[in-house]
Amino acid sequence: MSRIRNANRGTFKRFKKKQGALAVQTPLSSTAVERGSTRWLDGSRVDIEGILNLIGRMNASGVVDVTGTLNGSGTNNFDGINNLTGETHLTGPTDVAGNFEIIAGGQFKAGESLIYPDGSAKFGALGIASDGTMQAGLFELRPDGSADFGDLHIDAGGKLTSGQFELNPDGSAKFGSTTISTLGVIKTGQAEFRPNNGGELAFNGGSLMSGDLLGITLEGTTKPVTIKGPTVDLSSTNVRLPNAPNTDVGAPNVHMDSSGRLYRVTNP
Repeated sequence: MSRIRNANRGTFKRFKKKQGALAVQTPLSSTAVERGSTRWLDGSRVDIEGILNLIGRMNASGVVDVTGTLNGSGTNNFDGINNLTGETHLTGPTDVAGNFEIIAGGQFKAGESLIYPDGSAKFGALGIASDGTMQAGLFELRPDGSADFGDLHIDAGGKLTSGQFELNPDGSAKFGSTTISTLGVIKTGQAEFRPNNGGELAFNGGSLMSGDLLGITLEGTTKPVTIKGPTVDLSSTNVRLPNAPNTDVGAPNVHMDSSGRLYRVTNP
């Protein structure tokens, strides 16, 4: 290729004449611009086929469009607002602001907070499973509404249990061997307290019911009834013993003293 004369010499007319020839020459090869600058005017286009190596600092003002793959090696600093549109694929560990990480596999980490690819997360002591279960210490809340607070359990239907205690949504409850029905019946062992008829205590073989103005009624038992205590006070004006034998038992030997105590006189 013939040598091109310096087009900067001479008149501007000669420069214009040579401009067309310079524009179609083979791209510059092994050319260095030392302590100077190269400017492409508005509307210009620069095509680089192969590898573009930038050593030092590159300043870009305005819009920089990159089509294809942009590989950045070393430390890449982006100041200001960086907008990423479309799909963004980050491969390998990524640090954002020094406190936010995207770990390989899609795990996000910021301080004590972790978000996993399956949707589960951990925020300090609070953990969220992939199915939505929340757990913190002895507390656990599940998506169906059930929960655990230490030993207290609440199932999806609203039933509360804790050890030997149970409380049902219908109002019934259980305290160990004692149960309370929805009607208010309290049962423990063979005994039941029933709120009907003004109050009734039922036990194995009989029942003790509140009566009318005269007091209480003991009925239904087929076994002997024993009343124990140092003092038995029968203050009712009418004491009735049903089905008592109609036999002459002789002179009465049961007496009541002035203090209302009953005693029996035995033969000497």
